[in-house]
Amino acid sequence: MKLQSPLALLVSGVVAFTTVAQEKAKKVDPSGTWRFEYELEGQTMEDSLTLQLGKDGAVTGSYKGRSDESIDVTGKIDGDQLLIDLELEVQGAPVKVKFDGKVKGDDIDGMVIATHSEGELEFDWIAKRSVSAEDVVGKWELEIDAVDTVLEPTVELALEGKELKGTYKDPDSGIEVELTDIKIEKNELKFSLTADFQGAPLKANFSGRPYGNKVAGFIEYDLNGESGEVDFEGIRKVEKPAEPAKAAEPAK
Repeated sequence: MKLQSPLALLVSGVVAFTTVAQEKAKKVDPSGTWRFEYELEGQTMEDSLTLQLGKDGAVTGSYKGRSDESIDVTGKIDGDQLLIDLELEVQGAPVKVKFDGKVKGDDIDGMVIATHSEGELEFDWIAKRSVSAEDVVGKWELEIDAVDTVLEPTVELALEGKELKGTYKDPDSGIEVELTDIKIEKNELKFSLTADFQGAPLKANFSGRPYGNKVAGFIEYDLNGESGEVDFEGIRKVEKPAEPAKAAEPAK
């Protein structure tokens, strides 16, 4: 049996490590809202997919089309290839729709195949991940990496008309204030607060990028004249639907 030299073993090890690293690098998270347009019967349609990444590449979410009705979708992400399936009705007839595209950053390039009783229709699928006000509504549980401690406040956002309103609550520090300057700017959620922190005046400006039910970013703060920057991340708390009440058992 021919023995490999130490150099050959080293080279093969480096190649194997590089291959594994490249495979890991290909894995992407499609969480967020993807918006796209297509032509149908001479009209430009605007649809969206809101997706969440689960375990083992499973993807769930919802689709909104011209009826503005939310339809559940399922799918998977394999490397950077995203597959999504949904079923809907068009003029009372069932239609199966398959989205198949490659994810690169905030862009998807692929195809949509719609199958119905009379055959198939194919469309180019060029989607863009973006953030709008309706995408950030809800209760967010944050984790702030402060200098010598970790803060765990909650931020609750609501959409009133076209304007975002919100509150910031931190039971540990006793802070509970209304947020100001809440806005979406270049796909980032931004807001500010002014409060009293342990007897000292605090001003903080938050800026983070939401991806579905996750957000991460940084905070620029001024605490009693001392300024700095810290990181934060958070998840949106998803309320489980209430279980239907059990019918009362008939009296015996």
